[in-house]
Amino acid sequence: MDALSCADLCTLLANAHFGPPDVALFREQHINGRQLSQCTEADLAGMGMALPLKRRDAARLAELWARDGVPVELLRAPPLARPERAAAAGSSAARNPLEAIASPPASLV
Repeated sequence: MDALSCADLCTLLANAHFGPPDVALFREQHINGRQLSQCTEADLAGMGMALPLKRRDAARLAELWARDGVPVELLRAPPLARPERAAAAGSSAARNPLEAIASPPASLV
């Protein structure tokens, strides 16, 4: 995660189903992967990310990606918006990384 440029991070966030306005916040402020991995929800609010749910998701994904690595398929542009591309991406968590934080592995339950 630390090696991601701002452009890589924006692609990653777009592929993780963050909308253009949220992705633009990271692009406008030149936030890279290392910086996102250190962001708190308060930092994201200060950047202008208005919705608490989105801030929480961004912070959790940053923590997940910093710990487990970034799925390579989420770094490919353009975003995985079309269903046929999402289906080709592999696992459910690769298609929608928010599922990884919403449902922990059975070993953790």
